[in-house]
Amino acid sequence: MLFIFVSNIIIYWLSPGVFPRYLIMFLPIYFMFLFSAYLSEMDNWYVKRIFDSIILLFLVLFLSASFVFWFNPEFSFIPQKFPRVLSILILALLSLVLFIRFPKYRVLVLIIGLLSARIGFNLFVLPHRYNETWLVKSENSAIEIAEKTKGETLYVLDDPSIYHQEAKLIKDMTLFYLQRARGAVVPLKSKIGNDGYYIVPFDSLVNKRYSLLDTLYIKSSQLYPVVKFEE
Repeated sequence: MLFIFVSNIIIYWLSPGVFPRYLIMFLPIYFMFLFSAYLSEMDNWYVKRIFDSIILLFLVLFLSASFVFWFNPEFSFIPQKFPRVLSILILALLSLVLFIRFPKYRVLVLIIGLLSARIGFNLFVLPHRYNETWLVKSENSAIEIAEKTKGETLYVLDDPSIYHQEAKLIKDMTLFYLQRARGAVVPLKSKIGNDGYYIVPFDSLVNKRYSLLDTLYIKSSQLYPVVKFEE
């Protein structure tokens, strides 16, 4: 038990960018107890029936998820969608067939099902989650603004409503993407002028003459116009 704990904690503690890494390390130990309980109760018809029902329910849900991935329009952006869905569908059907045909090896079937479900999660859920995060939207918006202002001067209005807030770190991330895409620092400017494009809050446009280039996306659907002021 100590060996299992130490082996897992080294792997997951050092895993970068995975928020639940401190909890995932306990899952192998958790499954070990479940499998041990299942195997020890093989002769108990009632307990075995409960375990088998849980495994069957999981496999049916896994099979249903294959159709969700195909028909749900939110996954339409995923490349090579048909072969991905087909591969998950085949794995789900194979798991169900093995569950029915080989009752003595249902623990192994569950392992196959869990691994297959994880593959499906990696193929569909992770890309969808990544595509919907504010960081990705913010980065794409910054790259688009950088392309549109290429060769032009660009400033950020040094205004409390756009920069100096509790969410300053979040907005710094967006500015980082913008500056990386432009290959140059986007300076702060305290006063507006007509010498380039400005990233400004909407309220700074009141009673001003300007031409709107685009809007910069920041977290929680915050949009900041990118404008050039006129004389």
